[in-house]
Amino acid sequence: AVRVQSENITHATITIQNYFRMYSKLAGMTGTAMTEAEEFDNIYTLDVLDIPPIVEYNTMGEEASLKSHKQKDEYGYEYTFYSQIADPENNAFYFKRKDYPDVIFRTEEAKFRAIIKEVIKYSVIGRPILIGTTSVEASEKLSNRLRSDMVRKLAQVLLLRSEWFLKNDRFEDGRLVLELKFLNDPLKAINTPGINKLAKSLGVNLSIDLPENVDKLIKVFGLMPEHRNRFVNVLKKGISHQVLNARKHTEESQIIAGAGAFGAVTIATNMAGRGVDIKLGGEVAEEILSAVNRVLKRAGIQAAYDISMEERLKLVNDLKPEDYGIYEAEIKFFIDSMDGMSKVKSLGGLHVIGSERHEARRIDNQLRGRAARLGDPGSSRFYLSLEDELMRIFGGQQVDSMMQKLGVDEAVPLEHGIVSRVIESSQTRVEGANFDSRKHLLEYDDVLNAQRVIIYGQRDHILQKEDLTEDVREMLEMEIERRVPLAKEDEDGAWKLLGWLEQIQPTMIIGNIVFPSYTFKLLIDSFDENDRKNPENVLGKLSEIAERSINTEEEHVLDSAAASISSIQLRNEIQLDERMEILDTFFEALRYEDEVEKRSMKEILNELVASLAVPINLSNTQARLLDDDPDQAREIITTQIEDNFKKNSVLRIIGAVERRLKESLGLIPNDIATQSWDEISNEILSSISKVFNDRKGRLLGSDGQLVKDIKPTLNKLEGPANDAALVQFLMMLPRGEVTAFDKRTHKQVRRRTTRLTYIYHAAELMNVSDTAELSSNILTHLDKAQEVLKNVWGSVVFDQFKDRKISQFDDKVQAIIKAELGEPQVAKISDSVISELSQEGKKTV
Repeated sequence: AVRVQSENITHATITIQNYFRMYSKLAGMTGTAMTEAEEFDNIYTLDVLDIPPIVEYNTMGEEASLKSHKQKDEYGYEYTFYSQIADPENNAFYFKRKDYPDVIFRTEEAKFRAIIKEVIKYSVIGRPILIGTTSVEASEKLSNRLRSDMVRKLAQVLLLRSEWFLKNDRFEDGRLVLELKFLNDPLKAINTPGINKLAKSLGVNLSIDLPENVDKLIKVFGLMPEHRNRFVNVLKKGISHQVLNARKHTEESQIIAGAGAFGAVTIATNMAGRGVDIKLGGEVAEEILSAVNRVLKRAGIQAAYDISMEERLKLVNDLKPEDYGIYEAEIKFFIDSMDGMSKVKSLGGLHVIGSERHEARRIDNQLRGRAARLGDPGSSRFYLSLEDELMRIFGGQQVDSMMQKLGVDEAVPLEHGIVSRVIESSQTRVEGANFDSRKHLLEYDDVLNAQRVIIYGQRDHILQKEDLTEDVREMLEMEIERRVPLAKEDEDGAWKLLGWLEQIQPTMIIGNIVFPSYTFKLLIDSFDENDRKNPENVLGKLSEIAERSINTEEEHVLDSAAASISSIQLRNEIQLDERMEILDTFFEALRYEDEVEKRSMKEILNELVASLAVPINLSNTQARLLDDDPDQAREIITTQIEDNFKKNSVLRIIGAVERRLKESLGLIPNDIATQSWDEISNEILSSISKVFNDRKGRLLGSDGQLVKDIKPTLNKLEGPANDAALVQFLMMLPRGEVTAFDKRTHKQVRRRTTRLTYIYHAAELMNVSDTAELSSNILTHLDKAQEVLKNVWGSVVFDQFKDRKISQFDDKVQAIIKAELGEPQVAKISDSVISELSQEGKKTV
């Protein structure tokens, strides 16, 4: 089993905008796209069309089935409802959502109180409420406000305010009352002694449960006497509610299903569609509907599954109790649910409260859209404060200062259409800023997208194309045309081109098939007819190639080492000059060091080493020279720096050369580092030449190791050597074994090693051609290599399927064979076993 782990590698990224633009056609439907019309047009070249809802659409044209009417509700707000054309009394049949103007308070505390007051009112009368918030924290704040202790505290505050205005024969005109100002503090912060003192002066008993207080509060909350029992229950137990946010995602569907029930209160964070409608009266479970439909079908109503809920209720009411059978409980639940739906509709449907404006109008509109679905009644209202994020960004502080100067009471809201338009304008500006940032991001991604189009286009081309031979050939041709001129111009020789060719096409030995690399081809081409004639001649030519290969390698290593020594010497001088500047600065500062706070020699040396980043070792006598004779101390330190740099440089050069040769130069870096750079260079280059001379002595000549290793195989040669035999001999020459000491087992072991390399000698042979001729030769050679691979793969595949008939292959393979042979020919041989076909047929298949 594979353990599931978190993703830690990002292979590719793309912006959402460029991802959508990959589609040839784009379209979509949403009720909130109008606010983003500019972005749809700029990014996707999509027009946004405002399509009216089905109810409104049915009031248009000559075939309209509905007509619209406008009236004012009990609060004086205008609303729209629809009646059927055939109804002379114009009874409301469908409704349009009531979007009340925004209500703005100075403080967040006053806003929360107004929200809770409205929630209490609608909850008591049974109207379902959905409260939208912009954060989980705000949801929890409002949820805490619905607890019984907070509800009772709010009720006390509202009762005291009402009694004060009544006793003083005043009404709330928006002016601040200093005597009541402390009541505007957060509910938890209002001190009990202050409340008791005010209550005593007004002659009010603060016990909320007293009948006379309940009567007063019913009027304060705008309730009717028939709501008394439910209101008392709210005062005792608080308001039962559900909180829907990211922390309760597993309960989401159940919470939404009951959000439209009689008296339901739901608090939701950033609630958009959520994929469901909030049904007035609550969702009727499928199990209940199935039971009702079974009862109706048993009663002889065959179309029970294809009727509306209202028609289903009417049919159920016509049944007798004995018709319910075992589904009596389900039938009663269905009747109660439909009764609840009727009550909720009569109360005005779902009421949506927005506790804060979001920076995007689209999200506000989505929240409003939860109410008045499909012609159901419903309404919405946003409660705002000058302390909200959006209001603080766009001038809330100035308005707040003005309200305080004018002495406006915090508990009195500001409600005007102008304010709503200012807020909408603010949201438009924020949306524009957000769009600009997304647009700039997209502009950056467009550059990457151009690369993505090319790269993934090539990937798709590779995955979808049947035969990539031409593409590979084209890529090879382009790369060779680029590399060959560079190789011809390289002062170091064309060996880098051969190294690349060895990587992409090494020597292939597959069964009896031998195909050399281009390096081996150059060496084989250097054999003339006489060189191939007999073993002695072949051996002579191989010895010549080996000697020339060692010589050219020696020349390359010597040139490379000389260039490296020169480069390191120059870099050494630059670094030394930098250290000398640091040393001069150090001694200059040392001259002006404060005599009073003089540091110890150890502290001075530590600072010097840290500044130079070079180890400095001074004896006590030498360290005292820093004070006594700074010039002499500087000379000692300079010598140490020079020696340190030179030793490290020599060590690096010798190490690099020894790793390249895989042999020791026999040099001690500390000994030769005391010499001048010219002497060091001569010493290293002489050691390199000695290594190659020793190597030639071991390997070359009639008694050399190369002859000893290759002669037994060479003696088996009968007649002139062909290319395959020469490849075999050439592959044997570089291979050798050396005796080494295994550090782990402490034993002598034999290890394979490379005694020589052909690449520098072969580069000399390649230089006889001009650029065009060399490119052509290389391409011809690689074409032959591809042909060899095709034949090898073809043989392997042929052996796997030689006992099959063509008709037994899948359609894709048969289509390829038909394209090669032609459909009439394939029809003749489709039932023939492949191994029985003619040679030409086998080759094609």
